[in-house]
Amino acid sequence: SQMAAMDACNEGRKVKRCWIDVLPELETFDGKKGTRVANRTEGMGTASRLSDETWLLILEQLGHRELGRLACCSKAMYAFSNHHELWKAILMEEFGGNFHFRGSWKDTLLESKGHRPTEASKPVHMGWFRSNLLYQSWICSNVSVDETWIETENVDRRKGLSLREFRQEYEIPNKPVVITDVVTEWPAMGKWTDEFLVQAFGEYKIHAGGFLFDLKDYLRYMEAVSEERVDDQPLYLFDKEFARKAPSLLEDYRVPEYFQEDFFSYLEEERPDYRWLIVGPARSGSSFHQDPNCTNAWNAVIRGTKKWILFPPHITPPGVHPSVDGADVATPVSLVEWFLNFYAESKDLECQPYECICKEGDLLYVPHGWWHLAFNLTDTIAITQNYVNASNLKHVLHFLRSKNPGLISGVEESRRPMLATLFEEKLRESEPHLMRQLDQDEAKRREKSAASKRLASIFTQDNTTVDNPAPAPFRFCF
Repeated sequence: SQMAAMDACNEGRKVKRCWIDVLPELETFDGKKGTRVANRTEGMGTASRLSDETWLLILEQLGHRELGRLACCSKAMYAFSNHHELWKAILMEEFGGNFHFRGSWKDTLLESKGHRPTEASKPVHMGWFRSNLLYQSWICSNVSVDETWIETENVDRRKGLSLREFRQEYEIPNKPVVITDVVTEWPAMGKWTDEFLVQAFGEYKIHAGGFLFDLKDYLRYMEAVSEERVDDQPLYLFDKEFARKAPSLLEDYRVPEYFQEDFFSYLEEERPDYRWLIVGPARSGSSFHQDPNCTNAWNAVIRGTKKWILFPPHITPPGVHPSVDGADVATPVSLVEWFLNFYAESKDLECQPYECICKEGDLLYVPHGWWHLAFNLTDTIAITQNYVNASNLKHVLHFLRSKNPGLISGVEESRRPMLATLFEEKLRESEPHLMRQLDQDEAKRREKSAASKRLASIFTQDNTTVDNPAPAPFRFCF
């Protein structure tokens, strides 16, 4: 997979010199065939037989003092021990979101521990060391966004869309659309500055990257990481409790009429998580996923610009590997890595992806089951919400009834096995006509399935007896 990144950068993208003098293993990458490169055997001894991935797994077990000592042993050890993800992991494990970002994860950790960064903590240029793994992480933080990644826009952009038109042209066909004239009317536009949000949240902390932050500290991190490009996987603020922490924000936007029918609302406080405030720096975002519990979703951009790539439910994006039960999805480590290694491949598929760019004031409708990726081209603020209505209700019920409760998302684990039953009870109270129609449709589906099985049994019946041996299997031949 590193080959695509290397080829891409050979095409002339703007990247600065890697701060710890790491190059990929292929000399053709940079054209410096005469450059002296650290010898792995001399720098690592017999441990050079281990792969780079294995080495990083070993180094993940060390603390900051051990990494510092190891960096003094050789050029190779220096390169591995200064890998920023190692220092980031130590910092987050020890301090969570309680830190002030200082331009690098190593300096941030040292200062958080009360050590003043000195000249000794600055990178030392010792000549080139080659590692695809280390270079891939660095290039994903620093390579410029290729114009080919953002030039395709094949999702409909609509304004003046009536509710009937939306349902007939997009919701029922399960097709995405960008709506351009709804968010522009919200008070949030222009109002949600950094200062306003900090004041709105007050003493409450926000969720970003799995940790709790003071919002002002997260915004400081956002600014630094955008300028320094030290993180190929920027922390992403994704807070489901913003309405409780900053209730005044609810006054600044309104759920568009297209999405106001939401059957999960019958569950009231028992409903799965459904709305989030999303804030992130450039190059942050969400890797490929399908939205939880077969829900539809909408995403409204208050500030900034997002690149979206979507695939219909029956097409798994290249580079994405879901488990058989759907519980886990393996994807490239960073969003830029996916673009470098798989975006061109996606353009060669028979069913090409849907792509769009959402700017301030744009809203994207994401139908249920669609794979989608969101890549922030600039610092962004957005609101997103998931919902269930008549268009996807049968899919949601089927998911809740038939799936392993462990796959149900957004509710406490102890409540997952009963969610389908509780939801159906509420629906039969509030939507009896719709539920009767769904019951009739389900009965017809089962009758059709039974008829198909009876037809198939004609060709597979076992009439074998001692006196009546099994006939040769029936085959169609062409």
